[in-house]
Amino acid sequence: MSVADLGNPKVAYASQLGTAWIGDAIETLGEVCEDESVDLIVTSPPFALQRPKEYGNESQEAYTEWFLSFADEFWRVLKPTGSLVIDLGGAWEGGLSRLTGLPQACSR
Repeated sequence: MSVADLGNPKVAYASQLGTAWIGDAIETLGEVCEDESVDLIVTSPPFALQRPKEYGNESQEAYTEWFLSFADEFWRVLKPTGSLVIDLGGAWEGGLSRLTGLPQACSR
């Protein structure tokens, strides 16, 4: 499934405690979330891998810049007491441990 297949944002689950949405992240946040209205964002974006994948992962070189477009919306909608959980996985290259620049790039 591609982002284009998602269509308009859809509610996946709703309860008295909150709502889970399915859709393009930037579009969904822009359409359904007011500033400082979200307690928790949990996301697992495509990883920055060495080889291109069918689902369209970004290159390692372009990953941080690509992710920052999402980070801007995350910061806009998160409450001052809100939390952002990002599952980035790990990367291994020829015996070198690699951590992207996201912790520094996304800090307020």
